[in-house]
Amino acid sequence: HGISPLKDTHGNITHFVATSKDITQQKALEEKLNYLAYYDVLTGLPNRILFMDRLSQVISRTERRERKVAVVCLDIDRFRLINDSYGYEIGDTALKEIGKRFSQAVHEGDTVARFGADEYGIILSNMTHSEDVVRLVDNLMRKARKPIRVNGLELILTLSVGISLFPDDDQEITALVRNADIAMSKAKGTGMNNYQFFQSDMNIRAAEFVLLDRHLRQALKNNEFVLHYQPYFHAQTGAIAGMEVLLRWDSEDLGLVMPARFIPILEDTGMIIEVGQWIFRAICAQIKSWQRQGLSVVPVAFNLSAAQFRQKNLVDMISETIKTSAVDPRYLTLEITESTFMQDLIYTGLILEKLKSLGLRLAIDDFGTGYSSLSYLKRFSLDILKIDISFIRDIATSPDDKVIVSAITSLAHSLNLKTIAEGVETEAQLNILRSVGCDLIQGFYFSRPLPAADAGNILPKKTT
Repeated sequence: HGISPLKDTHGNITHFVATSKDITQQKALEEKLNYLAYYDVLTGLPNRILFMDRLSQVISRTERRERKVAVVCLDIDRFRLINDSYGYEIGDTALKEIGKRFSQAVHEGDTVARFGADEYGIILSNMTHSEDVVRLVDNLMRKARKPIRVNGLELILTLSVGISLFPDDDQEITALVRNADIAMSKAKGTGMNNYQFFQSDMNIRAAEFVLLDRHLRQALKNNEFVLHYQPYFHAQTGAIAGMEVLLRWDSEDLGLVMPARFIPILEDTGMIIEVGQWIFRAICAQIKSWQRQGLSVVPVAFNLSAAQFRQKNLVDMISETIKTSAVDPRYLTLEITESTFMQDLIYTGLILEKLKSLGLRLAIDDFGTGYSSLSYLKRFSLDILKIDISFIRDIATSPDDKVIVSAITSLAHSLNLKTIAEGVETEAQLNILRSVGCDLIQGFYFSRPLPAADAGNILPKKTT
C-alpha cells in the first residue's frame, strides 16, 4: 500500500491518492509452497519431514507417560510391476487408496505419512504392549489386501512391514525410523506379505547388500544384464524421435531384480563404472546392428550417475568406444540429473565441453526437481531438458503444473533447447503439452520400455 499527496499550483495539499497491490496470488503461492514442504502432493498425507517432526513431538510427550511408541515402515510388495504393467495413473490411484485405508485404520492422533514411491510411515502413539501394535499392523495388512478396483482391474496388494519401538529399540527419532526400515527389509527378504519387529542383531541391510553384491559380481560375466529401450516421439506428429535406454537385471538365482534395489549397490561398490562401460558399448553395438538391418536409427539416450560422471577416464572411454564401434556420435544423448550437474560447475563445464566436442547430445534429466538454478542453462551447450514426471502427472487438472511446464518450455526454446515430457499416459496430458509447445513426448501413452528386437520393429526402414 502507498499514499501520495496531490498539491495545487500554490503547493497546498488538496487530495491524497492511495494505491494498493493485490497480493492474493502471491499469498496463495506461498501457501502452496509451504504445503508442498510438508505434505505429499499425490496422497495429501504428511511427508517424511513432517513425519519426523511429529515423531519428535510424540516421543517428548510419551517420555513423561511411560507408554510405547511404534514407528512402522510399510512397503507395497512388487508395486513396480503395477506401474510397469498398467501405467502410473493406475499406480497412483492405488497409492492414494492405500493411504486412505491406512488413515482410516489408525487411532486419532496417530500419523500416516508417505515417504515416497510405494513406501509409507506410521506413528502409533500411546501403545501399552507390543500386542497392541501387532493387532493394528494385522488390520493394516488386511485392509491392503482388500481388492482395489480401478478401470476394470482388481488389484490386491500385500505389504512388507517393519516395526521399531520407543523406548525399547532406541530413543532417537532417526535411529527409530532407520530400525523400522531395516526390519521392513527383513520382511521383504523373508517372502514379503509379513511384518518384522526390529531386533538388535538384525543386520538385514548388510545381509541383502552382501547377497546382491555377490550375485552382481557374476551378473556381467553371466550376461544377466539386458537393455530395454523406451521410445520418445515428436509431440505434434507422433513420429519417433529417439529412445532412452534402461538397465534390467534378470538374475539366474534371484529372478528379475528391480533397478531400485541393485543400482544403489552398483554405485556403493563402484561396480557402476564397469557396468556403465558395458551399457555404453552395448548401446553402440545395438545402433550398428539396427543400421545393418537397414533401419533408420534415432538418437539413444543413456543416463550417467554422479560416480560415472566423475570417473577420470570417462571422456576417453566414450571417445574410444565411439571410434571402435564406428557409431555416429549424433545418435548418442548423454543424460545427467540436475543434482549431478550442479555438484561442481567448473568440473561439469570442462567434461560437458569435451563430450560435446565428440559430437554427443547433452540432456538434463528430471529438470525442475533439483536446484532450480537457471543461470547454468546459458553456460553450457545443452540440447534437451527432460521435464520431470511430477509436473506432468496432474497437468490435465492442475493449472499450476501447466504454468510451470509452459514456463520451462518457453525458457528452453529461448535458449534453443528441446523439451521432453516424461510419464505421458493420457490424451488429455498430450493435448496440453502440445498446446504449451512441448517438443517431445515419452510415456506409456505411446510405448512402454521395449526389448531391443521390439524397439527395432518400430524404427522405420532406411530409404535409399
